[in-house]
This record gives sequence, structure tokens and C-alpha cells, in this order.
Amino acid sequence: MASGEKLVFVVDVSSEMAASPFNDKKGKSRLDHVKSAIKKLVEFKSLISPRHTYGLALLTSEMVWLFQPGDKMTFLDMLGHVDVQGTFSECQLDSLVANLEPLLSQTSSGLHTVRAILIYGRSRVLPTWTDANRLLSDGRFVLDVLYLFDREAMMGDASSLASGSAHHRPDAADGEAAGVFDALVRLVAPSQRSYLFSVSTSVLRLYQSMASLAAHPLQRPPVDHISYSLSGSPEATSHSGDDGGDSDLVVVDGDSS
Repeated sequence: MASGEKLVFVVDVSSEMAASPFNDKKGKSRLDHVKSAIKKLVEFKSLISPRHTYGLALLTSEMVWLFQPGDKMTFLDMLGHVDVQGTFSECQLDSLVANLEPLLSQTSSGLHTVRAILIYGRSRVLPTWTDANRLLSDGRFVLDVLYLFDREAMMGDASSLASGSAHHRPDAADGEAAGVFDALVRLVAPSQRSYLFSVSTSVLRLYQSMASLAAHPLQRPPVDHISYSLSGSPEATSHSGDDGGDSDLVVVDGDSS
């Protein structure tokens, strides 16, 4: 039986999260919908197991803790107060590594009990890091990513994401949003069980993507057994690394059609 998770949500609070690009009639912002989707996910996981704990952090120019993994009610109360903080010209993810590594000392060897879900909402700011391999290759840790991007920053014909990869995504004329996407792929590449989803204007796909993260990493399907087919888009695949071997990384572009 899989153990309870320490589940940490790292939520981007940059100004781009205040945009309202989704096809809903209420005009809610990206951040509003992200908070709603997180709440639904946490409520669902709490029904499955009371052993899960939930942590919350903001992503400004770096990761900042709001609430270390604890009870659901305190987490949801803190989540309700999260708001956009401003415009940030950089995003340093070494802080994510530094903040999450200490949680591993509280876990049992060999169990995926610490998971971070990074919600990244910047189409034109490349995330940077020095070395995340040690954390991401640790069998007790999983990093999942939900990338919310500006469709206007993704233009052009489909092109290969990486040599040997069957996944395709729109090429950015200015290279900004596509470059961010590629950076996130590189970030999670050392992991064996990371999921990476991208969403632009479809609020349905935002909630679908978050729902896909509900399962405990030890209980969700192995990546090489998964095939996605999104409406109007054939791309849904496991990503192959530069060495030509198969890696256990799911990369799904939710708005490429």
C-alpha cells in the first residue's frame, strides 16, 4: 500500500496569472481557476486517505513557503488568501530544491512520499536552476508541472520538441514561450515519474490536467503505458531523452490544437 503523501503546491503569483484567457463566461483569472482546481484535488485526495498532508508555497522570483505540509483545513484557508504579487523578471528554482530537500529526511527510504506540483504561469520568463538532479532523481520525490502559457506567445508550425521525441508542440516565433516549455522539460527529465502538462485557453483542460495528478505516484500508470489523444491533436507521448533511451516523463501539450 502506498504511503501518505506530503503534497506541496508551488503556485506562481506573477502578474500573468491575473489574466483571464479561459473560455468561461465569468472571466475568472488563471489564478482563480488554479486555486479552485487545487481545492478540488485536495478535497478528493483527503477522501481517499487522511494520511496525506498539504503544503503551500508562492513562486515569485523564488519559492517562498506559506505553509509547510500539514492539515487540509489550514492549507485551504491559506490557499484562499493567495493573490498575484507582481511582475518578476526572473525565476530561480534553486530555492525550490533548497526548500524541498529537507522534507526527504522525514520520509522512509524507497517510498514516493514527497511530491511537489509546480504551477508555472510565465510565457516569457525562463526558469533557471543550478542543479536539481539530486532531488529529482531521489526515489522518494516527484515533481509534477502544470504550465499555463499565453497562446499569443506560441505561434508557427509544429516542430519537434527534441531529437527522438514523438511529441510536437507549436513553435514560438520569438522563442520565448517555447523556450520556457523546453526548460520545464529539461527540469523534470531526471525524474522517472514526473508529469508535465501545458494549458493555454481551455479551462476544461486545466481541470482535467489537475485531476490527472490525483493518483499517488506509486499508483498511477507507468509513463510508457500511457497514451493521450487530445481533441484535434495527435501528440501525446512519452518523451525520449537525448541519449535515445525512453525516459519516464509524460509531456502533454493541452492546447496545441
